Amino acid sequence: MRIILIDDDEDFCDIFCWKVKKYVDVIDCVLDTSSGLKMLQDAKYDLLAIDVNLPEVKGYDFIKEIKKMGLLPPRVIMLSGIVIDEEKEIAMNFGVDEYLEKDFNFNFLTNILDMANEKRVYR
Repeated sequence: MRIILIDDDEDFCDIFCWKVKKYVDVIDCVLDTSSGLKMLQDAKYDLLAIDVNLPEVKGYDFIKEIKKMGLLPPRVIMLSGIVIDEEKEIAMNFGVDEYLEKDFNFNFLTNILDMANEKRVYR
């Protein structure tokens, strides 16, 4: 399974990638959406994990744009430091499968990865 994480918090990216790498074939981590867009144009991913509050754009707006371009991976996880119900609803309307607060239980994430792995497209 191939995952891309887009989050401007470098420490969170390091921890996320370290915890996830043994469950996936590829985990690419980028700190901004312009790098994320390039990665999505260059490779196919099974899952996108993206922060809702990025400096250059809201995560759900980025999802909307890459969906129009045909680059949206089959599974999407939105990450947030604080879950706000209105933002969660907006994100879910743009195709987000899960909306997680960043202090999520890692066992919950591995369950999501298992489900995504069963439905993965790019082997």
